[in-house]
Amino acid sequence: MALFQVLLIVAIISLLLLIVVANSNQSVRQAQQLQDVTEQRLALYSATQFVDLQLLTSNWGLIDEENEARVLPPLNFYGYPMTVPLPERPSYAALKGTIQLQLQNVDSLLSLNSPSQELVDLLELRGIPNTRAQLLVSNLRDYLQREQGLHIQTPWDVQQVPGWTRNDIERIRDVVTARGGIPNYAHAPDALLPVLLRSGLAASISAMRASGAYSQARYSELTGEYDDAVVSLFPGNEQRVTLTVEESGLTVEREMNFDTYGLTPRTRYYGRQYRRFDPERYSDEWNDNDN
Repeated sequence: MALFQVLLIVAIISLLLLIVVANSNQSVRQAQQLQDVTEQRLALYSATQFVDLQLLTSNWGLIDEENEARVLPPLNFYGYPMTVPLPERPSYAALKGTIQLQLQNVDSLLSLNSPSQELVDLLELRGIPNTRAQLLVSNLRDYLQREQGLHIQTPWDVQQVPGWTRNDIERIRDVVTARGGIPNYAHAPDALLPVLLRSGLAASISAMRASGAYSQARYSELTGEYDDAVVSLFPGNEQRVTLTVEESGLTVEREMNFDTYGLTPRTRYYGRQYRRFDPERYSDEWNDNDN
């Protein structure tokens, strides 16, 4: 009987030790995961500065013959992921050499400060019944008129409007903005194209984007927008910039204004020619000799 009690005590102690070891291992794993996430987050913040510098100093066109150190891939401004190689520095080590970049032209999103039928259609597309969608947009329009020019500052401010909930905003947040100037549908995200354009045209644009054959010129061919209208089709200074760590899905999103005051040689599509700002001039004067 005494031997049985001793064996039972030993078994209990062994079981407790196993539990302690298991808990310790779990704590170590959690601590390691926390450390990895922290290192990735710090590296991600460092990478944002690097990407900002590249966007400010690189040609935004498809060709950048003057910049041999260019690291940016050919840019798109409708939210398709692009892989940016990072320098071999300790501060970027946790990102394993690359970061995923997405640029979304803000003027190509639906502006909540200009509520229209397109916003009704978007709400319906995201699962809100037509009657309620009509009411929400009507309430938003009345709110903006009543405030006499006071604009919505962020999408979340729409919660102040009668009838709107946080869930409503979360449904559409990825394709709306509280900012934006002249609407520029050439760089609208794929999810917004069915609302802005007829279905066949929206599908054609999405297919061209997926194949890498899309450009503002192709948009002009499809929509018939030429001449002076084409100037507004080039992506503006204000971009919604999203950086993502592909391994973990960790992201940082910001709305940035890359206003370089004409000092950076960014290529813009003007009419049917590519022209470049003269970096030696302190204005937005076109340099006709640099086509």
